[in-house]
Amino acid sequence: PFLIIYYFRYQNKKVSKETVWFFVKSLLSFLIGYSLMWLLKWLILMIFFHQSPSSFLTDHLIERGINEHVFQLNFFSSIFINIRQLVPFCFLSDTVIYIILGILLVSFAFCFFKKKFHLREGILVLIALIPLLRYLVMFMHSYDHFFFTYRALLPSIMIVLLLLWQHFRSIFKKKFRQKKG
Repeated sequence: PFLIIYYFRYQNKKVSKETVWFFVKSLLSFLIGYSLMWLLKWLILMIFFHQSPSSFLTDHLIERGINEHVFQLNFFSSIFINIRQLVPFCFLSDTVIYIILGILLVSFAFCFFKKKFHLREGILVLIALIPLLRYLVMFMHSYDHFFFTYRALLPSIMIVLLLLWQHFRSIFKKKFRQKKG
């Protein structure tokens, strides 16, 4: 929802303090809501199942977070296995996926260094990174349950497609203006 509101509200406006503040408030609202959801879940466990918070919190963090099994895997395995579930990537070999992801990363880095992306696009990229950070923080959960956690990549995919569309649209507009003029 934030992506849609942000895109349409600030589509033709220059990024200002108001835009950045809106991003920060939205991100904080998301983090607070997400944290309160977990807190409520743990309160329900304590009230109805009479479990102590320390026992299930410790077990929960060890089971879902970073534990000794993580060090046997590549640190980015949880991200890769989730990306592998997406439709075009599920039919490709790992090497081809790494090449495609590398090209995307180099393209985005090139656009940022050449100043083709501005603060507005930078905020969108930060939003796209949120699911990837979640995969790293909840490594084992994302790795073990990749068959349903891959859906968290939808905002990232939407943002990548949006940024690519904007970039190519601006290139075509420049070429069209040159032909006209």
